[in-house]
Amino acid sequence: MKRWTVRNFAGVSGARSGIGMRLLLALLMVAFAPSMVAAVSASGTAVISSGTVKLSLAECVALSVRRNTTIKLAYLDRVLEKFAYITNTSYVFRPNMSMGTNATRSGNDTKDSGDSSSHRDSMTTTARMDQRLPTGAQIGVQWQPWTRTVDHRSANETTNSSNSRAESWGLNLSQPLLKGAGNNVGTLEVRRTRIQEHINVLRLKQTVMDTVNGVIKAYRALVRARWDVDINRTSLERTKTLLETNRLLIRLGRMAAQDIIQSEADVANKELAVEVAVNACDKARLDLLRLLDLSKFLQIVPDDEIECPPFTFDETRVLTLAREFQPTYLTTKYGVDLARFTLIKARDNTKWDLALTGNIGANRVAGEPGLDSKSRDWGVGVALNVPVYGSSRRELRSGLMSAEIEVDKANINLRKFCDNLELECLDTVRQIRTLEKQIALAAKARELSERKLAVEQEKFKAGRSSNFQIVSYQDDLRNAKISELSAKISYLNALSDLDIFMGTMTGTWGIDLNDRAPVDGPRSASEPASIRVVDPESVASGSSLFMAADVMQIGSAAEGIPPDGATAAAAFLPDLPASPLAIQTGSSR
Repeated sequence: MKRWTVRNFAGVSGARSGIGMRLLLALLMVAFAPSMVAAVSASGTAVISSGTVKLSLAECVALSVRRNTTIKLAYLDRVLEKFAYITNTSYVFRPNMSMGTNATRSGNDTKDSGDSSSHRDSMTTTARMDQRLPTGAQIGVQWQPWTRTVDHRSANETTNSSNSRAESWGLNLSQPLLKGAGNNVGTLEVRRTRIQEHINVLRLKQTVMDTVNGVIKAYRALVRARWDVDINRTSLERTKTLLETNRLLIRLGRMAAQDIIQSEADVANKELAVEVAVNACDKARLDLLRLLDLSKFLQIVPDDEIECPPFTFDETRVLTLAREFQPTYLTTKYGVDLARFTLIKARDNTKWDLALTGNIGANRVAGEPGLDSKSRDWGVGVALNVPVYGSSRRELRSGLMSAEIEVDKANINLRKFCDNLELECLDTVRQIRTLEKQIALAAKARELSERKLAVEQEKFKAGRSSNFQIVSYQDDLRNAKISELSAKISYLNALSDLDIFMGTMTGTWGIDLNDRAPVDGPRSASEPASIRVVDPESVASGSSLFMAADVMQIGSAAEGIPPDGATAAAAFLPDLPASPLAIQTGSSR
């Protein structure tokens, strides 16, 4: 069995790109038309054949992360989430600046003995900047660099005009002293956004892992269905051979003619079993094509042998990896932090709204004699607002109670999840070990059935056995083969489920999400925003469950030459947008 590692699927960055350029991309894809299929001859030369193609499990995984609709939709959602994250973290404490120009004309006509009238033309240009500080303070600066005013007055056939130009600026500051004061409250939304970004990345990772796991199981279901077809066809051929033997014995007078009915009925039953198996195989093929988003006319032939690597993990290691990498567990922990953020905000809202305010500004007017002037004003004050009685006070109290209850519920959920995590760990490891034993027992049962059938056939040739006994032993052998195959598939699926449980599926298959959680955010609600966070996407060395069964090595890293039979389908790939995921270059694990 060849060992494979899928490498450089949709672009590998940094130091690995040099290695990736020397490796042959071994992902086989069909470009929609059912008659156009990429295949490879024994010499490694790509050819176009009929609508049948061999695909390995690693190739199916690579195709799924590039073509699966669920993953594409998840990455579209990430575009909005990433934009919101950058907006709510990088631009919160940056100034907001605006500029505007205003031109107006106003007038007044008075009908009396003097018949007076007046009108004013004015144009003003304003620039404003607002700045929010981590301490909760708000700073505002307004500058009017150019204001021109023209007044026209007329009364008793006398007209007067005046022309002036003004320039002014102002600065105001508001610093909370109780409610909303301090870095802990001022940076609360930034820290909340960073925690939410961690959750979003974990949700994306869970989506990718679930999709890949679905493809893996669909591929193995197809392998099982095709083996089931082969087993039933072999059984049918064996039954037909027995039928011909019985007809020969009847012609020789060594068997009664009515005994042939049992053989004919057995042939009919075997033909029915073959039809059922073929139908199940076609259904499994369509299920896999649906996940890979390929043409429904494509006939996929699994190119992997069923091999079962030994299970070497213990409960402690499985639980450690699950606590470190499982998205659901980490999301539950982050949920506690989000609840604590809400509690911090609710407690802050119950404080008195006491703020220190200040302002300073200047104004200068230039124009005709008598209109020139300069002025400067300033002010310092304290503003206090206290909800004494009424619905507003009860709403604050209700919000505080709700936040406290949510924190308690989040802690209870986390403790319960930890308990369930340990129980699920024990149950999963026990189930895998049991399935591993079942494989050995099923293989032994199949070997004994083969020997039993061979002995019985020799006895039948010597006339010491009956047709019924041969048919029964043939059915026993067929059932034993199916049981062994089912045990192997169940064991491999259990390993995949364990990989999902530990959160190491992306590391096992070398899938790079190309989407990192923030590294400058807090690990919890109690840590400041400057604390760096360990990337939960990093997978510990040695966490892979799959050995030769599910991992394939394409060519030689030194030579860059694919082995015989390796697929080289890069020339047949349609022009598709690059996938947001990449299969990293790395050693087979």
